[in-house]
Amino acid sequence: MRSAPPAPRQESSHHASVSVPQTTAFATVPVKIIGPTGKSAICTAMLDSSSTASFIREDVAHELDMAGEVHMLNTSTTGAQHTSSYRELVKVQMESIDGTVSYPLKACVYDHVTKKTQVADWSRYTSSYEHLKFIDFPEISSTTVDLLIGLDVIDAHASLAEYRSSSGGPIARKTPLGWVCMGPTPSAPSDDELSVNYVHALYGECSIDSLVQNFWNLEAVGMKHEGTYITSAEKLAEEIFEKSISFHDQRVTMAVPWIHSNGEPGVTANRAMADHRLCMLGKSLDKRPELKAAYGKVICSHIDKGNVRAVSAAEVEADGDDQWLLPHFALVRDDKATTKVRVIFDAAAKYDGTSINECMYARPALQNDLVKVLLRFRKEPVMLTADITEMFLQVVLAEQDRRYHRFVWDSSVYEFEGLVFGIKASPYLACKALQVVCRETADKYDPAMLQIVDRDMYVDDLLHSAVSVPEAIRTQQTVQDILEQGSFHLRKWLSNSSEVMDGVLEADSSPQLLASINDHDNCVLPSVKTLGVMWSAEDDTFAFQFKPPATEKLTKPAVLSKMASIFDPRGQLAPFTIRSRVMFQELCILGVGWDDPLDADHTRRWTSSFSELGDLARVRAPRCFKCPGRESSVATLSLHVLTDASDAAYTANVYVRAEYPDGNVRVTLPLAKARPCPIKEDVDPEAGAEGCYAWCLPGPYSE
Repeated sequence: MRSAPPAPRQESSHHASVSVPQTTAFATVPVKIIGPTGKSAICTAMLDSSSTASFIREDVAHELDMAGEVHMLNTSTTGAQHTSSYRELVKVQMESIDGTVSYPLKACVYDHVTKKTQVADWSRYTSSYEHLKFIDFPEISSTTVDLLIGLDVIDAHASLAEYRSSSGGPIARKTPLGWVCMGPTPSAPSDDELSVNYVHALYGECSIDSLVQNFWNLEAVGMKHEGTYITSAEKLAEEIFEKSISFHDQRVTMAVPWIHSNGEPGVTANRAMADHRLCMLGKSLDKRPELKAAYGKVICSHIDKGNVRAVSAAEVEADGDDQWLLPHFALVRDDKATTKVRVIFDAAAKYDGTSINECMYARPALQNDLVKVLLRFRKEPVMLTADITEMFLQVVLAEQDRRYHRFVWDSSVYEFEGLVFGIKASPYLACKALQVVCRETADKYDPAMLQIVDRDMYVDDLLHSAVSVPEAIRTQQTVQDILEQGSFHLRKWLSNSSEVMDGVLEADSSPQLLASINDHDNCVLPSVKTLGVMWSAEDDTFAFQFKPPATEKLTKPAVLSKMASIFDPRGQLAPFTIRSRVMFQELCILGVGWDDPLDADHTRRWTSSFSELGDLARVRAPRCFKCPGRESSVATLSLHVLTDASDAAYTANVYVRAEYPDGNVRVTLPLAKARPCPIKEDVDPEAGAEGCYAWCLPGPYSE
């Protein structure tokens, strides 16, 4: 078996198809394509020696249960017209019809691989050409090109033998996949048409510097929004989700969308791997008795709550290979008010070459846009926050899927009854379950309350602002009741209004609030972190808390890690963070190695920048756009976007201006964007600023 060369780091592929009055055929050959689940199909492939990338038709990929990652595909045509779209990149196993050769390749999924390409069945035309009479061409069963084979599978293009006429007739070539023929055919001419396509595909391995650069330069800033590309696999997953949903006894039940067509993952029992991982975990926990006790307490909590059930030895033996044991490990979060030790179940762990996550489809998570949620949170004066207790575990797993969600603890095997954090499909299924609850209870509740659940939830976190205290109280009670219909319990309630909190059970209140109430010497509303943003309920402001890094050797990973720790989705700290981005861009331009120590000058500049992190705690931003106590008297509320650019960076800032009848004005900065200028010298920074302007307006403020 010959193997194809690795996928290129950056590929440019050119495909030209020409149809003229004398019909011209391209080099096509039937091949066998095998999907990841073993399903196969005979398809028509075209060998395109002017393409360095391969492509497969979407319906073929769907039929063979192929699923892959989505990448940006940039296309250019004559006239230098460019378009960009997201396309799925799948792994394909291709064989010759006689089974003598096999090639693995990566193919980009497209609705149609070629347009009006002539596919000739040369087995019917051999008698028309003297030099073709003795060639045994394979029969072509499909007149549509299903697979385009580019030069990324170079071995498939090898010429083992060739026959041509002296009069300009078709050329026959023997390739490892079989005989192909190209050139004029005796069939009727097709319509006059010339189509030329240029495709530039970015996929495969990239340098770390390129990935970082893409993070900043290839963000959707000022680009036309084309919508989310839905792959054929995601469409299939959606169908499976919808068919499996049931809602009764205040619980939503869903099935995992397995890739294998028989509705099972097709894995091998991994008890040996699970036992090994448990042994290594035990050795680690033995060194930290307090962590070991907390870890065991979490497992016991799952058992006591009925989240898991003990599986008998007889049942384990009866299931044989048809089960999967999830390895697990500890995640310690000292910054959490509750659940400081979390048990993480490792669904990405591989055994016998595969993991349980690789055996399932997953639609993109349904969570709302974070920036939009935070902006709506700032709209009105009275705010509410809460989160759902163990959200994933409240969604019931279909019974046939539970044996693939088992784990070992203390020599016993346990099985989850609900969704497991770490399973690839869980985020989508959990968010889908909230939609199901709203749909099933739509006739019982005010549509405005149902919309709050739909728009102001970010996975399991609720952030909502209300126009008045009575409205906030009604919202708290109604939203709580809606979610209870699906056994989703909201806890850790917090509001900037003590009247709202008076109606919340003490057990459901924020732990920080309870601690503050018990502190009689300092009884103030607490500061809490919500969606990664610190909010002070006492003065209703956003705050920032960062610690300067410990003294260490500064390298690109070290500075990038600290930059990434500054979570600022609204751009409030843009004047500070843009300096770090510009300095990091300098390191990339200078070609500083990934692990090379920074020189003295850059070390001094980065150290000085990081030393200012502690000062960010003094930065405060009002949460509400309107003046406290005067929210209802706003005369006009207007939106202003200002842009600017320099040789180093460009920015756009969104301001909300609230004017009152007495002439007083309050201006707040809800959103800002700043980017380093592109490295290319022919790019106008002001164009980037206009891009930021375009990004800021239509998205977060469209509602």
